[in-house]
Amino acid sequence: MMPAPKIAGQSKYYLIKILADFRDGKLKGTVMPSMTKSLKDDEIAHLAEWLSGLPKPGLKKSGQNRPAILNGDKTRLIQACESCHGLNGKGTASAPFIAGQNRDYFDNQFKAFADGSRPNDLHGGMSRIAKSLTPTEIQQLTDYFTSP
Repeated sequence: MMPAPKIAGQSKYYLIKILADFRDGKLKGTVMPSMTKSLKDDEIAHLAEWLSGLPKPGLKKSGQNRPAILNGDKTRLIQACESCHGLNGKGTASAPFIAGQNRDYFDNQFKAFADGSRPNDLHGGMSRIAKSLTPTEIQQLTDYFTSP
């Protein structure tokens, strides 16, 4: 499977940020930087508006095998996933949906946040959390949120 994200149905505000980050070199990649480099702000806004109107995938396992780490861990300053990513990982205006995301992409992003190769998270929150999670917890979150 190609480790690409599912972006249909993401919030337009999140899409504007991520597309501009690729265009402006804040995010690296093999395809997106070249696809976005010539886009103007208004073109990014129109593209984000269109993409956000498409149906998004859903969490197929809602309520099943819910890992404890979803609720966060105050001793390690890890907040609940839903505090940023919305109920059942369905996303918010500023944070992407993670429910139904591609498995390889999801796992790769945790690694990128943890090793610093994805530095564009708001206030460094995901980077801090990814560094604090155990490999088992990351695997549990991947299993819970992603589609095969």
